[in-house]
Amino acid sequence: MTKKYSILTVACMLAVAIIACAGLTSEAYAAMPHVNVHSAGSLFDAVVTNSHFIAGSLAAMRAELDDLHKRAAEKAAEVKPGLNEEAMQKIEEEHVALFDQIRAKQAKLTNLERQDERIITIRSLAASANLDDFGEEHVRRETPVEAFRSILVSRLAAQGERTQINSNHGVDFGHGNAEQRAAAIHNALMHRASPASVELTADGRNYRGMTLLEIGRDVLEANGISTRGMSRQELAAQALVHRSGGGLHTTSDFPGILSNIANTTLRAAYTAAPQTFRPLIRETTVPDFKPVTRAQLGEAPALNKVNEHGEFKRGSLTEGKESYRIATYGKIVGITRQVIINDDLDAFSRLPAAFGLQAAQLESDLVWAQILSNPTMGDGLALFHADHGNIMTASAIGLTSMSNGRTLFSQQTGLDGRTIIGLSPAYLIVPVALQTGAEQFISQIFPAKTSDAVPDGLKRVQIIAEGRLGAGINRPEDDIVAAGSAAAWYLAGSIAQTDIVELAYLEGHRGVYTEQRVGFDIDGVEIKVRLDVGAKVMDWRNIAKNPGA
Repeated sequence: MTKKYSILTVACMLAVAIIACAGLTSEAYAAMPHVNVHSAGSLFDAVVTNSHFIAGSLAAMRAELDDLHKRAAEKAAEVKPGLNEEAMQKIEEEHVALFDQIRAKQAKLTNLERQDERIITIRSLAASANLDDFGEEHVRRETPVEAFRSILVSRLAAQGERTQINSNHGVDFGHGNAEQRAAAIHNALMHRASPASVELTADGRNYRGMTLLEIGRDVLEANGISTRGMSRQELAAQALVHRSGGGLHTTSDFPGILSNIANTTLRAAYTAAPQTFRPLIRETTVPDFKPVTRAQLGEAPALNKVNEHGEFKRGSLTEGKESYRIATYGKIVGITRQVIINDDLDAFSRLPAAFGLQAAQLESDLVWAQILSNPTMGDGLALFHADHGNIMTASAIGLTSMSNGRTLFSQQTGLDGRTIIGLSPAYLIVPVALQTGAEQFISQIFPAKTSDAVPDGLKRVQIIAEGRLGAGINRPEDDIVAAGSAAAWYLAGSIAQTDIVELAYLEGHRGVYTEQRVGFDIDGVEIKVRLDVGAKVMDWRNIAKNPGA
């Protein structure tokens, strides 16, 4: 029987088919049956066929991946005491080869999963319920979407029931439970600011839905202060100034509770901020703000031949040094009485989070400025200098230029200028404009000809893409200024080999530090955000620059 379709139906099927085909890999497209673009029915059938193809491919790939993991574990188990070096080398090479296959297979699996509407929907539903692991379990079980919806609803209902039972047995906060009350308020407000990431506790449910003013009233009443007849303005002012201990504010007072919320969101944002420089730095602490001098011990002197009746000669260690100092950076955040009256919770979550992100950005600016500004080193030469042997021939990322960089690393010597220290690049550092080209170079699997093949040693180099490399850094008020280049790129080794950049914090104050007080200049709470930090590039031998094509 001939199928008939309306113009709208045909248009819909065409759209679906185009979207489905746009997400296919070249291998998946080649495996599909031939599609006649003049037949709307054929397009519809092709979409369905493609859906079944992806599902079958996913199952096959997962089985192959599990098999590869099993084989890798079995290969590792072959290492036993008494094996000679040749046998150990062979096992290691086979083990590395298996893991290369695992990485390649995992990349293909991930790419295919991104095309599977079932997987995308299940992961989205699970993430919205903060149950990512639960979603992954059903992704692997091949659970249909509608079935997963029912399972998820049942699970959330069960959780809600347990939470309700717990809340019915919550604590009746009194005068002796100030810290417990503060913790409950903190939990309720953090949940209100970010429901997906903060789970509401049984105690926190007592304050769910309450405004900041209502919470302030509750704290005052719990401390014996009658709020009957107070206006909103009077209530906010009293909540901000009341001290339960009679002296300084404590963490269970209303200003202390608000400050803790601000501190929590600030530190969380600071910790979560992306910092691409981390693989390149050694972190340390310094006791004060005085100049720090780092001595670099060189290699032991070479052993010389001692002739018969000859004397042993004395030798000395070569050493270098680099100097720098840390500085203090900071700002004051004010949370006013108007914020409390207006019930503006964003002032306690988003604003401090923005300052936490700025603290992390400052660290990134300091570290990358050390590389971009090409500073003068302890020997009087610039970081990247011909005499340092760390400037590659200007060229784009490719087999020849990467080989040139690897050669420079291998020829680096110790501070004595003679001892070969055997460095090798571990990171390819690029501006974002070169990221795609770098990824294409590293991931070459089927080169056009043998001479284009990327050696395994270079494939293991990890890419670090950083926007500051192209845009530069412009903070003249903080003396952090460095020009960028969209063409220049770098190679760096592992800091286990030798230092590159040192990032130092004041001892006892690692990362962002906060203090709070009830403001005198403003009618509210002031939070001071402070970061005592400094950065200095320590060694030129473990990093090389290519000015670019």
